[in-house]
Parts: sequence; C-alpha cells; structure tokens
Amino acid sequence: MRAALTARLVFFVAVLVAILSFVAQPTMAQLSGFNIKGDMGLKSGSQAPPGGYVALLFYHYGSDTIKDRFGNTVATSGDISIGAGAALFNLVTTKKFLGANYGFVVAPLVFMNTAIESPRFGLNPSPGFGDIFIMPISLGWHLKRADVTTSYSIFMPTGRYSVGANDNTSLDMWGHEWALGTTVYLTENKAWHVATNMALEFHTGKRHSAAKVGSLLTLEGGLGRDVLKGAGSIGVAYYSQWKISSDTLTGLPALLVSGKNRSFAIGPEINLPLVARKTLFGFVTFRYQFETYARTALQGNALTLMTTFLLKPINLAPPPPPANRAPSVSCSAAMSSVYAGSAETVAVSATGSDPDGDSLTYAWSTSGGRVEGAGASVRWNSTGLAAGNYRVSAQASDGKGGTSSCDAEIRVEPKPNASPTMSCSMERSSVLSGERVRVNVRAADADNDPLTYTWSASAGHIVGSGDTVQFDATGLRAGRYTVTGRVDDGRGGATDCSASLNVTEPPPPPQASKLNECLFRTGSARVDNVCKRILDDVAIRLNAEPNATVVLVGYADPKESKTLNSTRAAAAAKYLGDKGVSAGRINQRSATGQAGADKQNRRVDVVWVPAGATF
Repeated sequence: MRAALTARLVFFVAVLVAILSFVAQPTMAQLSGFNIKGDMGLKSGSQAPPGGYVALLFYHYGSDTIKDRFGNTVATSGDISIGAGAALFNLVTTKKFLGANYGFVVAPLVFMNTAIESPRFGLNPSPGFGDIFIMPISLGWHLKRADVTTSYSIFMPTGRYSVGANDNTSLDMWGHEWALGTTVYLTENKAWHVATNMALEFHTGKRHSAAKVGSLLTLEGGLGRDVLKGAGSIGVAYYSQWKISSDTLTGLPALLVSGKNRSFAIGPEINLPLVARKTLFGFVTFRYQFETYARTALQGNALTLMTTFLLKPINLAPPPPPANRAPSVSCSAAMSSVYAGSAETVAVSATGSDPDGDSLTYAWSTSGGRVEGAGASVRWNSTGLAAGNYRVSAQASDGKGGTSSCDAEIRVEPKPNASPTMSCSMERSSVLSGERVRVNVRAADADNDPLTYTWSASAGHIVGSGDTVQFDATGLRAGRYTVTGRVDDGRGGATDCSASLNVTEPPPPPQASKLNECLFRTGSARVDNVCKRILDDVAIRLNAEPNATVVLVGYADPKESKTLNSTRAAAAAKYLGDKGVSAGRINQRSATGQAGADKQNRRVDVVWVPAGATF
C-alpha cells in the first residue's frame, strides 16, 4: 500500500546544480530525469486496496562524493543536499479492466529545495514548486500468491524555469513513464514477500534548449515481512538506476558529454500504522538507503519519510455484541405411523439453526411411549401403546436464554390382519406319464388363524387335501404342468403358490436289429478275413455291453447241403467264442435260401439283441 502511494514524485533532483557541479568535472556530466531514486520500496509490485489515500512525502538526498564512469572518486569537496516534499492523492476503485482494479495518482503539490556547500562553488537554498506529476492509469491484479501492477505516468514542466538561472525547479521538458511490478508472497499467510518494480522513463527535448535527456531504467523493490498482524512491515529495500540512452547536448559545451550514469543503493525500511482511539488513520514509512555503487554520478544516501492518510479511517474497535436472538427448530419423523403391538421405534430428528451461531442443545418429551437417546436425533418407542395420535416434542436452547420448540406427530394404527404365507414345490422335477408325485407345502399365519387350502392343476389330477396332496400324471402326454395352491385365513387374507414339473412318456422297448452279415463261398463254411473283421467288431461291442446278445442266422442255397446253413452259423459262433464271447450270449439259427438269390443264400446274418429285446 505504502509503495503504491509514492508512485512517481515529481522531482528533478537538482539537475542544474548537478550540471554546474559537473562543469568542473567534464568526464562525468549528465542531464537527469524525473525519477526519484528510492521512492518505492517493499511491496513495490502491489497496488493499494480499493479506497482513497492522501500521502505527504519528504525526501532528502545527501552526497559529498562524485564518481566518474570508471568508479573513481573525483577530487572534490563540499556537500550537496537535495530536499523535496510532495502531496499525493491516490484513488483505487473496484472498477475492473482486464480483471484488474483501476486507479490513478496525482501529485499537484511538489516543493523543491537544493543547496551546495563547496570551497569552489556555492548555491544557497533555492526552494520552489516543481513539476506536476499525474498517473492516469494504474492497474492492479491480486492473485493467490502474488500481486501484479502496471502503470503509465506523465510529468509536466510546470515548475519555475529560466535559461541560465541557478534556482530552477523545473526540468523544462515532458516525461513519460511505463512501469511493471510484482510482489510474490513466500508463505501461505503472505507474511514474507519479495517485490520488484521496473520503470522505463522517456523524455521530450528541453523546451528552451536543444538538449534532450536520455531514457532511464529504474528497478526498485525489497524483501520484507509483515508485522503487527499485517498492519506494518519491516525489511530491506533497494533501488538501481541506469541511463539506457545517451543525452543529446546539441548547443552545449562538448565537455558535458560523457558516459551514462548508473547507481545502486540498499537499506532498511519500516512501515508502521497510525492508530488512535482504536482507529486506523494511515501509515508512516521510513526508508534509508546507502548507495554502494555509482558511475558518472553522485554517490550518497537517500532518506524517505512518508505519511499516508486514509480518506476513510478504519475502526479497529470490536463492535458491541448484538442482542441474543432465539434459535429456530423444526422436527421430523422418519415414519408417520406404526401398528399397535409392533413395538416399532421411529427415528425423530430436530433441525435447528441459530442466527448468532450459538451451539444448540435439545430437550425431548412425548405424549406417549418413550424417547430414547439425546441430541438432535432420537428414537420414539411405541411399545405398549393403544391406537391413537401421539406427539414427540423438542426444545432447542442456545444457552443464552433463547429457546424454540417443535413437534412431530406419529399415529399408532390398529393392528391389521396379516395375510398368511405359503410356499410349495414338487418332490421331483420330472415324472413319467402315469406316475404320482408329492407336492411339498409350507404355510403359516402370523395371527395363528386356521387355514384352508384349495388346489388346482393345469392338467392331470390332485389327490389328497389340505397340506398333503399329490399330483397324478396318469394319461398325460409329455410336457410341463403347473400345480397351484391357495391358502386362506378366513379374514380376507390369502396367498397363492405354484410349482411346476416336467412329464415325460416312457421310452419304447428296445428292438433287435441286423448288425451285419458274413458272405461265404459256394459250398463253403469257412470264415474268411472279411467275415473275421466283422465278427471282431461284434466281439468288441459285446464286451462293451455285457447284457446284450447276438443271433447268428445261417443261410444255404437250396442246391447246397441242407446242413450247410447251420454249419455256417456254427463257424461264426466258434469264431466269436475264440474271441472270448461266452456261448450263452450267442444264439444260432438256420434259414433256407431262395432260388436265384445267389450270394444272399450264402450268408450269416448277425442280429444284435439289446437287453430287454427279443428276436
């Protein structure tokens, strides 16, 4: 805040005095600019908070040393004293431009005084009003851990100026300055901070001569820490100034041309609040900086004293405590009714708020039943209550005499008839057509009412009654069938259940079938290799199905021997016996061939007879 208010004091730093002094030292002569060295300091990169401020500034610069462009001390003696005072007005608004607060600064009153004491040259104090300074644009951004500010300033030649006079208080030229600064907060609470502000100053030519002052670059800032709960700060402030372009000295003696001036200074800064009767009126800033480096310039010390007044002082006294206000409370129940005899508990809660932020306590009561628990949430127990309406009440207290009450109504309803429960299932999920299967039934009634049962089926018959019944699948084709039961308590309560099962038809009886045949040569009963392979397969299958048998039917041509058919069957049976098939599983039969059937009259049929089949 203090840094922003100082802005740019209109102050020419006794240019003419410096020139007159430098005439005796032609290697160092320079024309000066408006920028006063050391007028910023801690938080130079921050704009003041929104509000109006008036600042009274006193500045003093003293030096008895002149440095040339190589840093050598020029052999001069005497003291140069430059003093200035100014009144500044600063207004920071809440109007936004590019997200920044807009503000401006005006310095309508600037008082100058310069004096030189030297054996070779003397200048009596020459007080007077200096050039006016205006900062029409000041923008400030306030971020979470940093501030950023930028500004544009104008210096107007309104002070006293006469060609050849040694008591001028004006620089006789217009000046323009653009500045950009930032303050970075090193801690979360913004107590520690480091800041820097860069100002670039440009000038027009002198109005009464052909001279033009070169441009100046000034860096100012510091490292500091807030004290007194943020109302003050202490730290180390610095400034550094360079002339970045040469002076134009057309029409002046050549001995005034030399290197560009440079300087650096550092020193302590203290900012303290102005407080009276618990009211903050402003701040006082003390800054003293030692120039540790100078080239083509004076080397001395700068003292800045500034008092900043708030146009709207801040009352620091705590306001009187407000009158206690009663809390407000509302009650709600999780259920609006319960049944008599259920012994149910109902959650009841009180939602309270206090306009003064006081903590609330709750006291509960009820017109029947019991309140269990404490605090904002309790439970109401309905055990033993008859049917009717009951009230649960809460009183909220803030501990300071303020109370508020609320009610929640809960009705106890007469106990209703409870419907019975019933479940049923089939003893088996699948039966054959013609079989019976039991229906498993479970039924209960919470009121212990006597129950009656009724049964139905989508097909088939129900055998039995009550909770002991069977489903008869006689005459049913294959399919899925459902049995439905209903239980009734005689008081309007009834419940159904259903169960399903699959009915399948019995499989057909097994049938004998011709498996293969062996062919023989005319008049022969020898089992050849082809027949052996066929009989090998039969033996393997018989071993795999121990309950099956085979029938070997031998044939013979009518022209062949009448016993050749049985001989052929016996030969095949013998081969199977050699393969481990027991004789009891081999049946032999003989058949007569038909005239003209050729090889079919010379065969043995192998007939497979599964378990349960006949042939």
